[in-house]
Amino acid sequence: MSDLNQVLMSVFSWIYKWGLTALLLIGLPFLFMEGPLSRDEALDRALWDLGHILYFALAIAALRSRLDMRTWPHWLAISLAVFIISIMLEYLRYDVGHQQDWSDIERNLIGAWLGIFWLNRGTPQIWTGRFIASGLFAHQLSVVILAALTLYRLDAQLPRLGSFENDYELGWWQGPVSLSEERAWQGRRSLAVELEPDEYHSARMVTPPRDWSAYNRLSMAIYNPKLTPLTLTVRIDDHNSLDSNVAFGQRFNESFIVEFGWNLVQIPLHPPEDYNGEQLINLSDIARLEIFAVDMIQPRRIHLDQLRLE
Repeated sequence: MSDLNQVLMSVFSWIYKWGLTALLLIGLPFLFMEGPLSRDEALDRALWDLGHILYFALAIAALRSRLDMRTWPHWLAISLAVFIISIMLEYLRYDVGHQQDWSDIERNLIGAWLGIFWLNRGTPQIWTGRFIASGLFAHQLSVVILAALTLYRLDAQLPRLGSFENDYELGWWQGPVSLSEERAWQGRRSLAVELEPDEYHSARMVTPPRDWSAYNRLSMAIYNPKLTPLTLTVRIDDHNSLDSNVAFGQRFNESFIVEFGWNLVQIPLHPPEDYNGEQLINLSDIARLEIFAVDMIQPRRIHLDQLRLE
């Protein structure tokens, strides 16, 4: 029986040593990659970021037998080595055409610290390190969970993009926006947008569903509390037109006038081609929805409600 145990332990040790090494070699190119893993850009980015933590935790586990990790000078030396390697990796990413993300250095260190402290025998110092590393990892994991939850909520309410009855919907928008019970087309609340004349202010939905190809128009209710009509513009970007180098005429922009009171606005999603004969927008790759006004004389406030695809 003891001989069998020795054989099993030898096999397990061999698999542990060379299996982790193989995983690290296979996973190395993924540190330089980015791309769709799901139907949501924010979730894709969060998953790729989490991969850095897992990779460096596995790296510490694979090197465990070769590293002295018993005292804080060893932890500091390993952390410094990971920091230097991470800087080198970011410059290599830039050389192969990817944008540098210095937050990856933090994630690489979190992975290394998880490996250092959870593979060591528990002492008061080790448990302090475990608590800190696990807390940092939990924060990174919460980003993935939040992105997945946002995707689930968006999918659950399609074709509606916003009723603004739920507090979490405000997190999908950027700009001078707030949830308001002052006006509502339907329900209790709407999205209030404050527009200033001297600055470019807009309401931006930065987490829209990616694929709009099954729909023909965008519908929304907008309330103008002033007697003076207001010209608004809706801009819809795919991931290509987010580039600042894309000319204005090659972007999807639709302007319209809102009169006093509630206005039901419907925008066709299949616009004419641009001057190069190409479609202005890829409806299967939507990245952002924006509503803004220009050439205003005084501050204006509008209310947006029941934003939906049809």
